[in-house]
Amino acid sequence: MIFDGAGTQWIPELEDESHDYHTLYRSIRNEVVVCDYCANAFGVDDIVDAADIITAAENGGHPSIRSLVDDDSEIITF
Repeated sequence: MIFDGAGTQWIPELEDESHDYHTLYRSIRNEVVVCDYCANAFGVDDIVDAADIITAAENGGHPSIRSLVDDDSEIITF
């Protein structure tokens, strides 16, 4: 799961143990990636770093959707 754009602002919320979806988030935590550029732009880069979440920056600081498609990943956006 890639958090991109304004969606990066969910990381501090989901890292909070009192959040309703914290347990679900933790269950997929090893699959979470955050856009490096967007984390910085939305001011959550320190929290992402502290949480030791992988960041993606293959395409000018953003994740490469093309690489994901080439790897046969299923792309769902919302």
